[in-house]
Amino acid sequence: MIRIYDHEVQGGTVVKPLTGVEADAPSDAAVIKPIGTRGVKGIVLSNGINPEYGKRDAYKMAWSVIDEAIRNAVAVGADPQRIAILDNFCWGDPLRPETMGSLVEACRGCHDAALFYGTPFISGKDSLNNEYLGADGQRHAIPPTLLISAIGIIHDINTAVTMDLKAAGNEIYLIGSDLVNSDQLVPDIHKDTAQVYRALHQAIQNGLVKSAHDPLVWK
Repeated sequence: MIRIYDHEVQGGTVVKPLTGVEADAPSDAAVIKPIGTRGVKGIVLSNGINPEYGKRDAYKMAWSVIDEAIRNAVAVGADPQRIAILDNFCWGDPLRPETMGSLVEACRGCHDAALFYGTPFISGKDSLNNEYLGADGQRHAIPPTLLISAIGIIHDINTAVTMDLKAAGNEIYLIGSDLVNSDQLVPDIHKDTAQVYRALHQAIQNGLVKSAHDPLVWK
């Protein structure tokens, strides 16, 4: 879709939705400098989603996708202390007890994760009753799915980084703990995650990071 619609935002796109030498790899986030605005501040837009986690644990899925949206924003240079988020719940029929139960758990996860990161929800929406009649004659619901969109501030668009490697010989660092295969249960977010994001942001601000890309989730 981003190849069809105008993702240049009237020429104000600093980091585009697609990046790399051939501009064919999805960016972690986009950075926008609205035309006519003063100074060097910009806006960062990112997302987080993982419906596979919704099949396993709706509470932890909410934590995971909020973390992903924030992690994507920080990876391009957003200040982790200047990020707000929006939710988009896509669920089945909430009149079903099991469906309502998972929806409540996801909302609880949103509450706890927002407090953990100090990241406010500023808006959101829901799309319920996403079900279909299968060949077996039974109604089936889509996996409980939460999309989190994040909007953040980058204090200087000149410090924005992209995920593509820049030069041979550059050192590569993996920040975080063990990575988890998606076939396993939904992992917990490490208690030091927010501190790590603040430290990474400071390193980007200091010009110490040439490229950054968000990894999988913390275990």
